[in-house]
Amino acid sequence: MTITILDIESTYRKLFDAPDAEARAALFEREIAMPFSSLAQRFGGPGAFAQWGMSPEQFAGGSSAPQAKPFATLVQADAWHKAARAVEDARAAFEKHADLSVVGDITFALLLTQPQTYGGIDIGYAGFGAIPGAVMVTYSRPTRENVKAVQAATAHEMHHQFVGWLYGQGAIIASLASYMVNEGLAESFGAALYGADKVGPWVTEFDMTRLEETKARFRDAFALTDFNTVRQYIFGDPISGGFSGSEPIGIPAYAGYALGYHTVQAYMRRTGKSVIETTLVPPLEIIEESRFFA
Repeated sequence: MTITILDIESTYRKLFDAPDAEARAALFEREIAMPFSSLAQRFGGPGAFAQWGMSPEQFAGGSSAPQAKPFATLVQADAWHKAARAVEDARAAFEKHADLSVVGDITFALLLTQPQTYGGIDIGYAGFGAIPGAVMVTYSRPTRENVKAVQAATAHEMHHQFVGWLYGQGAIIASLASYMVNEGLAESFGAALYGADKVGPWVTEFDMTRLEETKARFRDAFALTDFNTVRQYIFGDPISGGFSGSEPIGIPAYAGYALGYHTVQAYMRRTGKSVIETTLVPPLEIIEESRFFA
């Protein structure tokens, strides 16, 4: 296993200083698009970066460029160095409990994206790590507060990455039960490494007045395997409607993340197991033993 951590901070500085659009495009292609070309192919090819809200022209104009202020916020927070350390922290933590001999090469980057709002909701940062070989943490609206979560967010995505290598890239999203538990495990992993105060707003801002009704809906749907349906449970109506136009089914925003986190936390309290030890337990067993849905 070789983990390549891209020096995106330096890449962005070069993009800001590039003399023209052609030079920016060449830099972007060489230092961002090419390292993630395999991932992009899974999402339709080179156009995937535009879909993800990334383009070289966001850096045109130097200090007046659209990404100049977000870039400065990340630099001030030392975000790229913290994210790089978090990658290594995640690997070290997993190696204590899991055999990582099957893990292949991984490319990691902390990246800026254009602000994207789904259903009126934009948390300001996100990530992607479920497909073995590529991990991104992305900031669309970095602030002094949400950049404090960069290490926990990195650990979250690295957890997905290791699970993908250990159990196959489809394991995380195999069913609603699996997807929910794996989001809870990833968030719990970030909390274990960097503190419960770094848990994301997809958990902390969940509408707890809707907890029991949401648990009841999930309880009857754990066996679902259709990805589009499962994703609607995980992200909730506001987000799913925003990015896919799905009809509402009565699920609050980010319900799968919140319920997954509380399920995993309940399981760990009952069993005394660490988050990595819990990761090695089948999702349905975690749900049953947690008694969170009882």
